[in-house]
Amino acid sequence: MSQQGSHDLARDYESLYRNYLALMRQVDHLSMLREIGLAVASTLDLDEMLKTIAEVVQGALEVRKLTIYQIDGATGTAQAVIAKFGEDRIGKERLVGEVI
Repeated sequence: MSQQGSHDLARDYESLYRNYLALMRQVDHLSMLREIGLAVASTLDLDEMLKTIAEVVQGALEVRKLTIYQIDGATGTAQAVIAKFGEDRIGKERLVGEVI
């Protein structure tokens, strides 16, 4: 195989590998959305639903800190409804009234 042919093959392989990684990220995101959908459909309890969503998102994005806020439309203030640092939940009272 010529040097040009080897170069073309390496470039094609690199392109395929980048496409593979992009596809795997999309699969991960779709899996996360599926899990969130299942969580939403499995309960009518908002607190339980938000807890499950937080756990799914935290695991899928591989983040240690995650907070879900509820915005008060009248005042524009945000109140944390779920806050997680690792496995520990922080008390809501520490986060009440934060303005975004």
